Amino acid sequence: MVKAPGHRVLVKPREVMTKTASGIMLAVDEKLEKATTTIGTIVDVGPDAWKTMYINGDSSGPWAKVGDENWFPKYGGKWVTDEDTQIEYLVINDDDVLAVISK
Repeated sequence: MVKAPGHRVLVKPREVMTKTASGIMLAVDEKLEKATTTIGTIVDVGPDAWKTMYINGDSSGPWAKVGDENWFPKYGGKWVTDEDTQIEYLVINDDDVLAVISK
């Protein structure tokens, strides 16, 4: 299992649509898929994520948590693969979470 270290956040990017609602298959280039994916679900939060909030006196806690969908920078982070499941994740800084998508 991949874990988020320090002030990092582990994100599972949303998969790019490969089939339309009517069943038409779309050609998807792997590099293009990674470059255009900017929405994902937070899978793990490091123990020091958003720690500066506590230092500055804000005790409301992290504003993003595991399970939240979020926007992240297009070219930020580092891609990692879980060796057990072969699922690819993106490790980003806690301050790279641009917005949380409410449902």
